[in-house]
Amino acid sequence: QNAKISDIKWSQDGKVFCFLNTTGNEVELYRVDASSKSPVAEKINALKVNNTYGAAFTFMPDGKSVMYKGVPADIGAFPQGKLPYGPIVQRSNGKKYKYRTYQDLVKCFYDEEVYEYLCGSVLCLWDGKTTKTIGPRSVFRKFTPSPDGECILVEVERRPYSYVRSHLSFGCAIAVWDMSGQEVRVFKKSI
Repeated sequence: QNAKISDIKWSQDGKVFCFLNTTGNEVELYRVDASSKSPVAEKINALKVNNTYGAAFTFMPDGKSVMYKGVPADIGAFPQGKLPYGPIVQRSNGKKYKYRTYQDLVKCFYDEEVYEYLCGSVLCLWDGKTTKTIGPRSVFRKFTPSPDGECILVEVERRPYSYVRSHLSFGCAIAVWDMSGQEVRVFKKSI
């Protein structure tokens, strides 16, 4: 009742679909077995879904399990404003540069903390019965399970964050994680 549904996605075999529902307290993830005689929407998220940035969930290759970005259980209180750690220094080295101007950029250390608080997630895997978390809390640009479901390709943002460019220009690491969240291989690290 009064659902605010978004991000409807079908499984690879077309028998199951998932969707997000936004309530006053959280974003919920529901799964529906469309091949059933009486399809029912079943809430499957153990942690609140973080739908702040990028795709919030994806089906695993088996078409039954679902991986999603969860708000960490130990997220704590919203960051409070603090005195700056030091001055914000920008250098041009005497050269002229052409940059686009953006609104709502990260402007100080406090903004960095707020950005990580709001966009930071843990990967969660719902296997049909239980949910387990995978790896450390990170700001995920993307996460893609491997075709055999044994690894995850992740793109994770890293500090330092730019104060003159959008979040898509932040440093990142592209890596393969195993299903426990350990890095198997790092393909790219940039700052």
